[in-house]
Order: sequence, then C-alpha cells, then structure tokens
Amino acid sequence: MRPWWRLADRVYLQTIVHAELPPQCGCGPGLELPHAGRGVVFHHSARLGEDLRVYHRVTIGGRDDLAPSIGDGVSIGTGAFVFGRIEVGDHVQIGANAVVVKDVEPWATVAGVPAKVVRVSRPE
Repeated sequence: MRPWWRLADRVYLQTIVHAELPPQCGCGPGLELPHAGRGVVFHHSARLGEDLRVYHRVTIGGRDDLAPSIGDGVSIGTGAFVFGRIEVGDHVQIGANAVVVKDVEPWATVAGVPAKVVRVSRPE
C-alpha cells in the first residue's frame, strides 16, 4: 500500500468519515458515495461494478475471501448489508436496511430482512 494512501485512509476515511474502503477492493469507474461515504465498509475482496451508488452506513462484507460480487448500475440504500459469496446482478436496487444474503437477479428491487425481491423491472 502506498504511504500517501495509508495516511489518507487512516486520517480521512477511518477517523473523520468512519469508512473502510480498502484499496484491494475491485471497483469499476463511477462509484458514487452520497453523504461522503459515512460509515461505508467494503470487504477487501468484494468486486464492485461500474456506476455503483452506495448510501451511508452500508456494509458489503463476508468472511475470508467470500465477499459479494456486485454488478453495474446498482444502488444500495442506507444501512443495507450485503454478505457472503453472492452475486448481485446489474441495475439492482437494494432498499434501505435490507439484508442481502442470496443472489439477486438483474433489474430486481429487493427489500427487507432477509431481502426478498419486491419487483423486477426489465427495460423493454
């Protein structure tokens, strides 16, 4: 890890914002962290697609190297948890405080604890 990243991580992300965004985490371009990413935690082996929007207090985690793979154009609501070796398809909407522990098909909207599909809205 580069010294400047270590300093930025320790001072800004962990101390001020209370976020854990490890540099090993694979993330496509277009990551959006509204609310400055406050309280966001990403597992070091999570794979995140392009144009991902992650609201505050979201945890994307797992155990060891069993972390989620998240597709392109996904939006994850405030306080949501996405855990384990699961795949979240492209253009999925994850509701606030949802707990996602199973694969989610593309274009689905999930909500609840545990998260269940409440709608699938594929474009025509």
